[in-house]
Amino acid sequence: RLYSLLGEAGSQFGERSDGPGETVWHKHWIILLEKLYTPLLVLAGWIVIGMAHASGIIPLRILGSALDQPVIELGVIALWTLVFVALLYAAWYQYEDWNNDLYRVTDDRIIDIERSPFGFEERSVETTLDRIQDVSYVRHGPLAVLFDFGDLIIETAGAGQLLFFAIPNPKAAVQEIFHRRDAYRTNGERMQARQESRD
Repeated sequence: RLYSLLGEAGSQFGERSDGPGETVWHKHWIILLEKLYTPLLVLAGWIVIGMAHASGIIPLRILGSALDQPVIELGVIALWTLVFVALLYAAWYQYEDWNNDLYRVTDDRIIDIERSPFGFEERSVETTLDRIQDVSYVRHGPLAVLFDFGDLIIETAGAGQLLFFAIPNPKAAVQEIFHRRDAYRTNGERMQARQESRD
């Protein structure tokens, strides 16, 4: 039951999506949680501080009677809002950084894409499926075993080694890649046989 719930949570975060002719993986949601942990924790604390002050539970008196002046009060509200927006931005940035890293396998290619949130940095490595020599995976630590994620290691001819970092259900990913590679090779052999027959 726990594994089923965790799988549903993963699908909500879009860890894996199957489209026409391709499968796309994101890093596991645990990696997203690690990225969001600090900004969300600070954001929650900042909201609690703001609510406590607004309700009068923890009145702000560091400036004494000066806080009774509307200009000072507006300044404090503006400062709180500025920090709040900055923390929201930090959380959004970490989510986008996670969301922009894609591992894709199509009917003929395998692609590793890493891109910064604003696209200032982008790295893309790809190769055809027939160049894949071996695919394996490794799980690091008890969390990876419990939540079923791991690193996919893809050995290729020409493109070197591709690493799909912390993807969900790596065993199924290995099977998916081998299945697509074998289908690609079989299709290539058929096309070659047809061409030879025409010749």
